[in-house]
Amino acid sequence: MFRFIVRVPCSENTAIKTGKKFGAKVISLTGNYTIKMKSSSYIILNVPSSTTSRIQEAHIMICLLYTSD
Repeated sequence: MFRFIVRVPCSENTAIKTGKKFGAKVISLTGNYTIKMKSSSYIILNVPSSTTSRIQEAHIMICLLYTSD
């Protein structure tokens, strides 16, 4: 099983479209604003904050937990 983590700004939709083209299931890590990604993501992991540093800390922890063996 391959795992790819691609960090893309919310305004950038190219990675999501490309992933779907290759049959990948898209998991989006977001903050409070999720409207643009709702329809294009398989799973949305929302950090309920509008503070960028808190959102980034949570995303780093989620990525570490997901990729650890």
